[in-house]
Amino acid sequence: MRKILLPILILLAAAGYLGWHYSQAERNVGELELYGNVDIRQVSLAFTQSERIDEVLAEEGDQVKKGQLLASLDTRTLALQVKRTEAAIAAQ
Repeated sequence: MRKILLPILILLAAAGYLGWHYSQAERNVGELELYGNVDIRQVSLAFTQSERIDEVLAEEGDQVKKGQLLASLDTRTLALQVKRTEAAIAAQ
């Protein structure tokens, strides 16, 4: 009886361990978060008007998303031109 009982207990313990190990491996599946650096690139920008940068909304090292506004131009002179043009059209 003892000769049969010992191998059965060893098999049950091994099966229990393998079952527990497999269930733990599936629990650890989740979101992967990686860190890294993006090389700094210098880009030439072209504008139709020469305006000053009014506000910088992102600094070096900030996390940004696609389409996020990084800076805004001072548009006071453009707004003044629009008002003048609207006044000229209204005067006609």
